[in-house]
Amino acid sequence: MVGENYFMEEAGEQRFQIIGMTRNLVLLLVVEPGADVIRIISARKTVDYEESIHNDQFRLKLTISEATKQAYRKRDRALDKDAEAPQLPPSYWAGAFIGKYYRPLKTQISLRLDNEVLDWLKSKGEGHLSRINEILRERMARER
Repeated sequence: MVGENYFMEEAGEQRFQIIGMTRNLVLLLVVEPGADVIRIISARKTVDYEESIHNDQFRLKLTISEATKQAYRKRDRALDKDAEAPQLPPSYWAGAFIGKYYRPLKTQISLRLDNEVLDWLKSKGEGHLSRINEILRERMARER
C-alpha cells in the first residue's frame, strides 16, 4: 500500500498517515517507522472525502502500445521462469494507472491574488490552495 505521506509529531514519535488501496478497499493507516519494523498505530476505512482524494489522484489509465505488445512477443523466453524477475504479459498491466505512486515535490511560496479570484476559489469549498495547484497543473499540461 502506497499513498500520500503526512508527517505528524505525537508523544515525541515520528508518525505518517498513508492513504492507499488494498484489495479494492481504500484505507488510512497511521504508522511509526522504525529501524527494522514499521509499527501500525491504527488502520481504518477511509471516509468519503478521503477516498475521493485518493481516487482523483489515479485517473490516468495505462495504454499498452502495439510496440510494447510486439516487444513482449519477441522477448527472450528463457527468462519466463525467472522467479526474481518474471516476464509479465501486457494484459497484466491492462488495469494499471500512470503516476499512481508519483508524488510531486512541493515548495511553499507566498502568492498575491486578486480578492475576487480568492473569493471564487474559496466559494468552491475546502482546499482552495490545492485548487490553485490543480488549475496551474492543468494549464501546464495543456501548454507542454
